Amino acid sequence: MKNSLSFKLSLTLLVVLAEGADLVPRFPQHGHGGMGDMSGMGASSAAPPACTGNNTPPVQAGPGWAEMLSAMGGISWLMDAAMPEATLAKVEDLKPKYRATAKRKVFRYGPFTLVGKGQSKPPLGFVSMDENGQGFFDLISNGICENDCTVIAGKTGLVFADGKEAGPTDGIQVHHILTTDLSKSINQALAYCAVPNPAPYKPFNGTRFAKVIGSGFVGQGEDNGEIVFTSPDGSYPAGFFIRAKDRFVLLGDFVNHGNVTKDVYVTLDLEYVDGHVGYDSASALLSVTSCKSEDVKMGAAGSGPAETMSNKFEVYVDGYIVTAKGHMHDGGDRMVLYVNEKEVCTSKPIYSPNGIGNETVLTGMTQCNNVFQVKKGDYLKMKSVYDLSKHPLPKAMSAHPGMGMSDAMGMFTMTLAENGEAPRRKSRAIQM
Repeated sequence: MKNSLSFKLSLTLLVVLAEGADLVPRFPQHGHGGMGDMSGMGASSAAPPACTGNNTPPVQAGPGWAEMLSAMGGISWLMDAAMPEATLAKVEDLKPKYRATAKRKVFRYGPFTLVGKGQSKPPLGFVSMDENGQGFFDLISNGICENDCTVIAGKTGLVFADGKEAGPTDGIQVHHILTTDLSKSINQALAYCAVPNPAPYKPFNGTRFAKVIGSGFVGQGEDNGEIVFTSPDGSYPAGFFIRAKDRFVLLGDFVNHGNVTKDVYVTLDLEYVDGHVGYDSASALLSVTSCKSEDVKMGAAGSGPAETMSNKFEVYVDGYIVTAKGHMHDGGDRMVLYVNEKEVCTSKPIYSPNGIGNETVLTGMTQCNNVFQVKKGDYLKMKSVYDLSKHPLPKAMSAHPGMGMSDAMGMFTMTLAENGEAPRRKSRAIQM
C-alpha cells in the first residue's frame, strides 16, 4: 500500500523540479500556473525563473532539483515508491496505417473514476488545471512493446468501458493527456526559451538534468490528433525508440460536466516495428509564450482577431521538420509557424457540436505535412490567432470554467529530422 504522505511529497518534488528547471515549454504556462505553458502542472504558485539572454536554463547555473534527484538515484525511486501503477485493462490489435509490415495495438489503461458535478473529489487526486476537473498521475511499467521497438506513430484517447469515445457529447472534456518515457534522456535540438536576439548556446544533451527528466512521448489537449515520428507517408526510416523495460508517466486531466459519476479509460494507439530501426526521433511542444509569464491573447467577444507572436527559438542542428501541428483551445482561429520570418505552416482548428444547443467546441487541428528545411543558427517563430467573433466560447459547457481568458493556449507539436536530404538521415527530438 502506498503511503499517502510519501505520495504527496513525491508529487510536490516533481512539481518543484519542473518549475525550478524552468520547463515552461516542456510542461506547456498558462496564466493560471500553467500544456510549456503547463508549468509545474499548475500545482505551485511560485513563478518559474525567467530565462537568461543566452537561453541557459537556470538549473545549469548551480545545484538544483535535477542535480539533487540525480544524486539520489534519479527520479525512478520516486515513481516506484509513490506513484500509482496504471492498470492495463485491455490490448487490441488493429491494421497498421503507415507501414504494412508494422504492428498496431491499442493499449487501454484504467479505469479512472470521474465524479459527477458537485460531488466530492478523492482527497489524493492530482491537481487539475480546471476548477471542476480531476488530475491523474500514474506510472506505466507494463504493456507498450514486449521487446525493444520503434514507434512510428501514436495517439492517445479517452473511452468508456464499451470502447465508445468519451467526449463533449457525453459531458466529458479532456484538458490534456501526456506521456513521458522516464527511461529515456531528452535530446535538445531547439532553444528552450524564445528570446529577441538568440545567442550561441551549448545544449545540455547528456547532462544529469537531461537524464532525470525523461523524453516526451505522445499526448493531446482538447484537439486530439496523431503524433507521427516519421515522414507523412511513413517511408522515412525513423521512429521513437523504446526499450522493453522503459517506464512511462501518464498524466491526465479530465472534467465530468454531468451529474453522474463515470469511469473512463486512457488509450494509447501505437503503430510500431520490432527492434530499433532507422533513427531515433521524437516530438514535443513549442509554446508561443515560451518562458514569458504572460497569457496568450484571446480578446473579447465580438472584438475580432487577437494575435500573440513569439520571440525567436534558435535552431541547434541542420535538418528538416517533417510534421507540424498546432494546439489551441476554444476560440482559436489558427497557428502559424515561421522559419527566419518566412511562413511555412498554418494549422487551423476543427470545431464540432458539443451536443448542447448549437454550440461547437474545438476537437482537432489540421496538420502541416509539407517538409521544410532548417539550419543551425536559424530561428523559428510562431503566432497564435484567437477570434471570438468567428468562434464564440460555449456558454452551456465552458471550455475551462473559472479560468477566464488566461486559459488560451498557442503551441506547435513537431518532429525534426536532422541532416540529409529532405529527409534522409537521423531524426532528432524537439524537446520543449
